[in-house]
Amino acid sequence: MKEDAQKKISEVQSVCKMATPMVFFFKFDSQSFSKSQLMNNLINEKQNIFFHRDCTGGGESRVLMDGVVEIAWFCPSGKPCDTLSQCVAFCNLHGDAGDNSKQLQILTKILEDLSKQSGIRVDEECDGDCWNGKGAAQKMIGLIDQKKLTEIKESFLPHQGELWHRWCEKNKELHRSQQNEMDIQIKQNELKKIRVLQNALEVSDFMKLFIEEMHSNPSDQKRYFLKWLTILFDEFTSNDLSALHEKYFKKWSEAKAVQQGGNEHVELDQLSKEIQAASFGLEHIMREMGQIYESCKSLNKSKDGLPSNFSSLPSLAADIMISGFPLELMDGDAAHIPVLWVTAVIQDLIQKLENKRVFVLSVLGVQSSGKSTMLNAMFGLQFAVSAGRCTRGAFMQLVKVSEELKEKEQLKFDYILVVDTEGLHALELSASFRNTLEISTYRRLETEYSKWSWGLRRTLLDVENKLHNQIENEQINKFEEIDVEENLKEKSDEVKELMSNFFETDQDKDILIQWKESFTIKIKELQESIVRETTRKLNDILQRQEMKKRIDAQRTRNKNILFERSKELAVQLKDKANDETILKKEFDSFWTDCVKKIRAETPQIKEIDVLEDVKQLLSNDSVGGTSERRDIFSVQKFSDYVQSRKSTSELNSEVEIQIRNLVDEIYQDAIKMISSFNIAKKGYDKFYIQDLSEHIKSKVTNCEDLVFSREFCSDLLMSICKRENQQIANQQKKFKEANDPVFYFEKKRENYYSIFQNYLHGATSAAIFGEIICQKMKGPVQKSVYSDTSRDLTNEIQSSCESINGNRCKLEMHILKALAEQENFNKYIDYLFRPRDHARSFIREEISQYIKDNFEKSVRRRMEHNMELMQDKIMKAAHRATLVNTSGDVQKWLNDFTIALSDVLTFSVKDLQGVSHEGVDDLQLLEDVISRLLKSEAIEILHQLSTETFPENLESKDRPEEILIDHLCCCCWVQCPFCGATCTNTVENHSGDHNVLLHRVNGLTGCSYDENEQLSTDFCTTLVKSYKKFYTGQWISCKEYRKAGNVYAEWSITPDTSNLAYWKWFVSRFHRNLENHFEKTFNRWDQISEGWGEFTKEQALESLEEYM
Repeated sequence: MKEDAQKKISEVQSVCKMATPMVFFFKFDSQSFSKSQLMNNLINEKQNIFFHRDCTGGGESRVLMDGVVEIAWFCPSGKPCDTLSQCVAFCNLHGDAGDNSKQLQILTKILEDLSKQSGIRVDEECDGDCWNGKGAAQKMIGLIDQKKLTEIKESFLPHQGELWHRWCEKNKELHRSQQNEMDIQIKQNELKKIRVLQNALEVSDFMKLFIEEMHSNPSDQKRYFLKWLTILFDEFTSNDLSALHEKYFKKWSEAKAVQQGGNEHVELDQLSKEIQAASFGLEHIMREMGQIYESCKSLNKSKDGLPSNFSSLPSLAADIMISGFPLELMDGDAAHIPVLWVTAVIQDLIQKLENKRVFVLSVLGVQSSGKSTMLNAMFGLQFAVSAGRCTRGAFMQLVKVSEELKEKEQLKFDYILVVDTEGLHALELSASFRNTLEISTYRRLETEYSKWSWGLRRTLLDVENKLHNQIENEQINKFEEIDVEENLKEKSDEVKELMSNFFETDQDKDILIQWKESFTIKIKELQESIVRETTRKLNDILQRQEMKKRIDAQRTRNKNILFERSKELAVQLKDKANDETILKKEFDSFWTDCVKKIRAETPQIKEIDVLEDVKQLLSNDSVGGTSERRDIFSVQKFSDYVQSRKSTSELNSEVEIQIRNLVDEIYQDAIKMISSFNIAKKGYDKFYIQDLSEHIKSKVTNCEDLVFSREFCSDLLMSICKRENQQIANQQKKFKEANDPVFYFEKKRENYYSIFQNYLHGATSAAIFGEIICQKMKGPVQKSVYSDTSRDLTNEIQSSCESINGNRCKLEMHILKALAEQENFNKYIDYLFRPRDHARSFIREEISQYIKDNFEKSVRRRMEHNMELMQDKIMKAAHRATLVNTSGDVQKWLNDFTIALSDVLTFSVKDLQGVSHEGVDDLQLLEDVISRLLKSEAIEILHQLSTETFPENLESKDRPEEILIDHLCCCCWVQCPFCGATCTNTVENHSGDHNVLLHRVNGLTGCSYDENEQLSTDFCTTLVKSYKKFYTGQWISCKEYRKAGNVYAEWSITPDTSNLAYWKWFVSRFHRNLENHFEKTFNRWDQISEGWGEFTKEQALESLEEYM
């Protein structure tokens, strides 16, 4: 800058090309004064420019600086204190000039080409990559050097011109829209049309040459090429830009002096546009690449004239970043972030850096506060400040950290990604953006939480099974929560350690720390919950023991009678042992008499009729039990059930959702109650229906804001009982099979006949007793092996089945995928209005299919393995009992044998009470008989194994689907009051707001506009930033939806426009079905159908992957 005739004139040029006076300083021999210090005083008294002997670390010996030539430029500031009035270059030769003749020769000859005359080697001529890179850069400059600077971008970079700026404006309108979904769809259609026009633009020869050079040349040559481009661009633009800046400054000064007048401001705006058009650098080429990529990617259509496929452009940009050049994060001219482009570049950058750790450094501050200057000084960068350009938008540049610095400073990252932004007062940075890294990190945390919680559940299943066996075998008579906690302690400590390691060592630990406390509490609460539930189940078993003892005592007495009588019959028929017909006839007659006596002595278990009991109860309540009741789960509108509302007479879609949620909540409570009745163990009692009825009435009465008719409770009770009727009947059947003595002994008929034959043929007492033991153990062995296999299989499914092995969001995604593949409208309706039921059904179907697909390689293999383990445990127990009972005491042998198996089998000495073991004195023979018969029983059990028998032989608590339903569905199921989307929080009754990753179209709940009763096409996320209102007794702005209170106040709905393509496809695909279902039409369907109808099923499925 210089002062000329009261005017300050600034000029920007490359310092190596600037024609300036040059002053050389050198000296001969040693002098008492410092030449360098003298020069410093001349140039700048306040700051040392040249290194001298009196500097820290300096000295007269000049070990390092001898022969070094330093150059510095003095640039006047335009102030009176300037020593010189023009720019001057100062060269300083350190040391004795006589000893450094070559340097002196250079400094004393001013020639046109100094390097050639002096024989100095320069990179441009001697380095092939540098020479070729410079040539390629000059070739590119040759394409534009005859063009007017302000017209270059319009001619050679058309994709970032008017169409791109129009697209940005429309996109801003879309995201800041206060209108409805139809207006949003219209804007989206306009955006697509602009992209079509942008894609139709030709790729200039200038851009083709750049892409070809970046594709075809080696990395070193590309670096030189990029560097030469920046140098040549600065030379090409600096003069014109300086002149434009000077004109702008002059006009600005005039406008400021006048303090008014529109003409000056109009001219300023015009000059500003000219400066913007004349600014031209590598960042604009990168921006053009970005817009070529986005125009192709948005339409999924390649472009004619591109030297390579558009998908390779992000890789080129990533290479440019790795080479040390910045990437434009936000277009400062259009004030917009090209999200598709930046995302693709960063993804390619991550792949190229592989596992390198990157530290992101961003600087914030007001405009003109020196942010870019500071970053340039700290890291040796050049953030778009050269050639007169100031920071507009945002840039990011990659800086590699040296190994020396990492070791010295103990830095735990390999690169620094430096982000330079426009000032905070800039309008371009006024919008906020979702922190996608934080969202993805939280999803990863939820997945880990699912693994931790499953680990606890899986261990507790084993603990429950072990303690269950001990209770059944009367090894435990009292039980408390602490007993379960002790058995779970090892796994609990392991989970705590896994959590701690995850939060402390994960690459995103700085983000994770905010959730550490809440997830620690979640795990603690989950553990306490499942411990309480397990304790309750085991205490129920203890309470049933007394009843079971009475049944077992009666059964044992009957068994002993049958054994003794069959032995007597065998003695009577010993002389006819070879006549099978007579033996069979006599045994059948004997068996029939015995069963008749047992039947006469034992009260029969009556058949049940649950629905008749419900009708009887409703009839007694004077509700009309004989009338046909409605299936409440199929009801579309609940208005007939609501007698009055405390706030308004209207029953809108939000209230419909509230009632449907209430129905679902009561149904889930009913399922738990029916399960707690434990009908399979205790038997059915019609008073259970009374308990259900009272619970339903209590829940309905406590419902705020609504008053229901009596028919609501009655229909709900009947509907629940109809749904669960088969389940209750199956449980009662199991109870009957387990407790009806006639049924029990009929199943054992062949076993008794086998023992009868052994007696008849004179088998030894040890052989007969061994057979009786094996027969008694067969049921428990089968039950235990099936149970072990089921738990192992559940663990496998939880880790291997793609649709079930993740968090709640992943399960939701697979449910939506399955629905789209099936395209079954009725299933969609079931999902929309009964999400928990549908999730349960989905899990059952997925597990059933998994078992069928993997039966031989997984189920059968695990069954065989567990059977081998069980046989091994039984024979080890038998062998140990034989070894320790050398005296031949069979009763003591039996005690030792059953105690050793008490953890793995429901089998104890009481199961053999009354069975005579007189004459059993050969314990080794007894062990051999058990070994032989056990193998044959194992073969028989495995032979009967099939896809049908496997689930039939499992108790409900052991079924994989029930275990995983408990694991995956024990979470929040509250639905959004606007669109019905289900909260995705993994904890039931969680603290804090409900939230969901992506909301749906409001019309899917039947929500309609008041003025025309047409189905809404709004998404919640656009609705809550609009000026629309909804009615809940008073009109409330959607922006302030929380003021409606109740369920509205419990939801956090973030305004945005990231509407899931999946739901647009669904509405377009089934809009006729939806209109028929709700008996309404969609609002302004003709205006949005074109845009929504363009989404294919494949795009809908892709959108699920993208967002979830």
